[in-house]
Amino acid sequence: MNRYLPWVAALALTTGLTPVCIAAYTATADTNATALGQVYVGDKDPVIQGLGDQQRDVVQAGTARANAATGLHTALDSADAAGGGNSWAQVAAGGIRLQATAVGSALFLTPGNTDFARIIGRSNAYAAGSFSDGLTFFMPGVAPGAPLAVTFSVNVTASLGGNGQFSAGLSGFSTVTEMRWQVALGNLSDGRTETEYNSNGETSRGAAATGLWTFTSTVSNGVATTLAMEASAGAAAQGGINCRGCGLSTIYAEGLSNADFSHTLAWNGIQGVTDAGGNVLDLGSLQVLSSSGADYLGAWTAPVPELSSAWLMAAGLLALLAGLRPRRALRPRRCASADQRLAE
Repeated sequence: MNRYLPWVAALALTTGLTPVCIAAYTATADTNATALGQVYVGDKDPVIQGLGDQQRDVVQAGTARANAATGLHTALDSADAAGGGNSWAQVAAGGIRLQATAVGSALFLTPGNTDFARIIGRSNAYAAGSFSDGLTFFMPGVAPGAPLAVTFSVNVTASLGGNGQFSAGLSGFSTVTEMRWQVALGNLSDGRTETEYNSNGETSRGAAATGLWTFTSTVSNGVATTLAMEASAGAAAQGGINCRGCGLSTIYAEGLSNADFSHTLAWNGIQGVTDAGGNVLDLGSLQVLSSSGADYLGAWTAPVPELSSAWLMAAGLLALLAGLRPRRALRPRRCASADQRLAE
């Protein structure tokens, strides 16, 4: 499978093990982004638009990369709904890097006491990555096939959250941001999920999924096994206006959601190994063969992400969407004739 594989054959000859087929290395990166704009003003024909983009990359060597970006403006007279999303993913043996950003906004510059208006800008972005790598652990002096308890760690560094602004009683925003990760080796499979919801500034958040996580897995000495790691990051945002007798003042709403997993879910190396009797073995004697050729004894080092022109264009789009807000920040205001807030 690669130049490292003859090493396992040599182990088989010296230890008496029957040569085994080590699982091949595979890495997958998936991204998608969608945007939606809906504008209803009075009795005029509504304007509804939607766009989407996605990309997938699967490799058997090296790094898998994918990115997706989309954005739109939907306008009717002085009403405008905008949405934009972008996501990217990079996956290599030992580490996964992801990011997803979404923005949704609604703007009604001159309501003119319009009888009814419903304006919604919405977007979603999602990035996912996974890899599997065939591994064989070998500890000299331990019988072939005997159990080894391997203690290792993964480092999860990420941030997520959403924010926005709105005109109370006339508009609102909502964001959802989520990250998930999982690792499996030998008899172990474990992972975490962290989610934040923000509705008009009121937030709720689950347990943290970041930090240094240490696990112990049982593998067999000299016998092939598989390491699998996967992660995902998702962001959704919406800004909307929903009013009757909308008044004369400009109405604005925006939601911005960002799941930044670009600092990675990373393999952090092996910290210890014991035999079936719980005896601590010399970590310096442990040898680990991988199909990818990656060194799992130590920690994975993340490279600088290679962002594509599509992602950079999407970042510019998000800046443009954010620039739609009035020059002077709106103060929350109530309208006596408003009888409805943004649904959802």
